[in-house]
Amino acid sequence: MMLSFRYAFSKTSGHRARTIRIIITSALSLTVMAIVLSIMTYLQASRFDSIREVRSFDCVVDGEVKSELKAMYPDYSIFQYAEGEALAGSSAYLVRYIGEDYDGGLRYLGGNGTGLSIPYSLYIAEKAAYKNVVMLGEGSSGRVVPQNKEYRITGIYATALGYEFDDTMLFLPYSEADSASDFKTAIKGISEEEIQDLRDAGYSVTTWKESESSLYSAFMIENVMMYVVLSLLFVIIAVSSKQSVRLFYRGKRKERFELYILGMERRRVQNIFLMSFAMVTALSILLAAVLIIILLPITERLTVYAIGIVTELAFPVGGFIAFSLFLILVTLLFTLYERFNDRKIDFLEVIHER
Repeated sequence: MMLSFRYAFSKTSGHRARTIRIIITSALSLTVMAIVLSIMTYLQASRFDSIREVRSFDCVVDGEVKSELKAMYPDYSIFQYAEGEALAGSSAYLVRYIGEDYDGGLRYLGGNGTGLSIPYSLYIAEKAAYKNVVMLGEGSSGRVVPQNKEYRITGIYATALGYEFDDTMLFLPYSEADSASDFKTAIKGISEEEIQDLRDAGYSVTTWKESESSLYSAFMIENVMMYVVLSLLFVIIAVSSKQSVRLFYRGKRKERFELYILGMERRRVQNIFLMSFAMVTALSILLAAVLIIILLPITERLTVYAIGIVTELAFPVGGFIAFSLFLILVTLLFTLYERFNDRKIDFLEVIHER
């Protein structure tokens, strides 16, 4: 250990400066990677949480089966709602019929849900007390026909999804739904195993991932591309590490062979130099972990001022371990490669080298 440490931070041939540069650049690269991963993971997770809270719930069962599901899962948030399509003015909307127990992340900026609830953007644009809405409904003959109704606007709402959801959705009381509406029962907080149990029991179930399959796939592709881009940074580090290992091994060639001549086993000498680079890599990873712990809270505060978003960043354990293992692996491979080349060199060739 003593020899490994002394060789790792040897002052000769500028090796100590190169070692310190490797530690700093590797640590900073791991830190940047971790912070970027943490921010992206938070943004994706918060986005998915908003979708599950407002638009596509954890589990949606076709039909009005709240009483059955509540008996099965009394601790979960379970509520019924219905949906239909409508035209209001020149714009198309989805109408969601909701009851008092609706747990869909609605935030009323004014009024209540006793009548028609409209998004804040629509209220600002029109500032009307009533709204004509054309919907498909059951006529006197029992057939589904377009019906023009005038509703009193009683509520102005907003949700965590913003205009993407709000500008396409109107809300009416559950009692306004008729046979032309699509009735559903939502469950929030249910697990994948319990969803499968519902399917096995014969219920028609749709999960939020299935409802948002295109968006979910896009986020997964974005995640993969982010890892690919970050990996390019570590390719540069790997090239730098290879150069450093090569220069170090060649610069210390005479000292290694002196140890051989003094009687130290070749294997022990090789392990000394392997441990030297293992120390450097371990110090890089340790320094990166310390920097990440220090910088994550600072980054949280900076995001509020930079992009106006309150974030709760977590240490990206999986990504940090993956990239740390990559650094360890490339260091080991380059060291083993130089050890292999070392075997081809004759003792006398090094001793007589000037």
